[in-house]
Amino acid sequence: MSLLPEKTEHMGSDGTVLKSGNRSSVLARSGYWSNRPVFEKTLLRDTTSYQSRPKPISEEIWNLITRRSDGLKDLEVLGSATDVYAVGYESLIPAYVNPEIKNTAYRVTIGSKKCKKPYEASIFNCSALSYGPLSKNFIMAINKAASKGEFYQNTGEAGISPYHFGIDLDIEDPDFEIDRFIEDLSEIPIDMLPQIGDIVWEIGNGYFGCRTKTGEFDPVKFQKIAQLPYVKMIEVKISQGMAPNKDLPMPSLTTGFAKILNVDLDTRVKLSPGHSEFSTPKELVEFIDKLRTLSGGKPVGIKMSLGRKHEFLAICKAMVKLGLPIDFITLDGMEAGTSGSARGVAGFCGVALDDAIVYVHNVLSGLNIREQVKIIASGRVFTEREIILKLARGADICATARGIMVAAGCEQQRDCYKGTCAKGIATQDKTLQNRLDPFLTAERIYSYHEITMREVTELLSIAGLTHPSQLRPHHVYKRISYTEAVPLDNVYDYIKPGQLMSKINWRLPKQYRKDWFRADIHTAF
Repeated sequence: MSLLPEKTEHMGSDGTVLKSGNRSSVLARSGYWSNRPVFEKTLLRDTTSYQSRPKPISEEIWNLITRRSDGLKDLEVLGSATDVYAVGYESLIPAYVNPEIKNTAYRVTIGSKKCKKPYEASIFNCSALSYGPLSKNFIMAINKAASKGEFYQNTGEAGISPYHFGIDLDIEDPDFEIDRFIEDLSEIPIDMLPQIGDIVWEIGNGYFGCRTKTGEFDPVKFQKIAQLPYVKMIEVKISQGMAPNKDLPMPSLTTGFAKILNVDLDTRVKLSPGHSEFSTPKELVEFIDKLRTLSGGKPVGIKMSLGRKHEFLAICKAMVKLGLPIDFITLDGMEAGTSGSARGVAGFCGVALDDAIVYVHNVLSGLNIREQVKIIASGRVFTEREIILKLARGADICATARGIMVAAGCEQQRDCYKGTCAKGIATQDKTLQNRLDPFLTAERIYSYHEITMREVTELLSIAGLTHPSQLRPHHVYKRISYTEAVPLDNVYDYIKPGQLMSKINWRLPKQYRKDWFRADIHTAF
């Protein structure tokens, strides 16, 4: 069984070489991709299906991402049509001197003092996208783009598959075994597979990929995958995961997918309401440290939607008391999307990402652990503007999932859960999957990422900065009335480093006192 991919090449209409895993690339040759926004929008604008529901991503942003994935820079002619006097409008304040930025490969080091193998992450990455709900060709395309663009790909919580390594294997083959694949992969020298992109392995409460048949965490399985050189970080999802107390959706299961998840194809799999390995903040922090040790010293973090504030404070208290910092926290805002959440949940449950960033940044800073714990912002981050605004509030890096999907061709039909995606993104139908060429799609995702990063550089230069880590709240102004705009540090109450360490109660920031006294590292979530 060879793990080395085969490549073929096709010539585009403009003479450029198009890499492809399929025999034909008719759409690319015809010039369809470069004219797709105009072509498809014109044909579909008056159809009932296109107008049936409002789209989570505006047409303006959709067009911008699509043009960038086509390699076309989006230019604003005759100025902006945005109402800059609208309450809530935010703007980056320019400097009088704009430095030339030569090194645009912005990296942020993730890994606390407990890490032996810290990771240098891009400031813009691919958020969690799972194989199963999404097709193998799409997952492979992301990894190829991540390799070329030097950003990471998050696996999502549905296990880790060959496709996350950009390797096209038939997992439905009766001889396929995920454990043997991992062993074979570990024996191949890393320089033999240079095309594999960086991977962040996400683990949910089902422990898919590192579980026993009965659903308990399996440290041996975890260690084998976590120590692969391509897996750069591990992310434990503690909230905003699959719906608790629900069955795993069996129609999406195939024999091969069941092997990846390590579940029985003919058995109903009940997802627990929480993690079986921990139930208190103290146990969570100890579990993170256990995973860090098993992985060989790689960064291990958590993914969460900010919920009850006293529980988050308890997690941070546990980090300080035990001296075991969590390496990173991925914040999922309530504006984030999934493949199929209940209508009553979407946009109603959770905390908005901007508010969550400021709160988490404040708590970590107030406990003097901000430098050790990095913040990753995920939720409606599509362009350089959102990246700048999230970093100015306190995030270290950003990640997007829907932006990657749009770059791959997603048209927001919002039927992902049906598995009938005509673009070959959210489907396990082989005929539909073959509509998505992983090599061409990888180039589109890479182009979107690359142009967005160039635009970040332009904004940084305008602000008089040379690196995203220099962004601060005072660099962004927010309009609070028609006649007044103020910097973000006048909008939010940023607390001073170490302010939560005070043993004198009245010195604790007033807005944190009640939750601080309630936070207990031994109380179950």
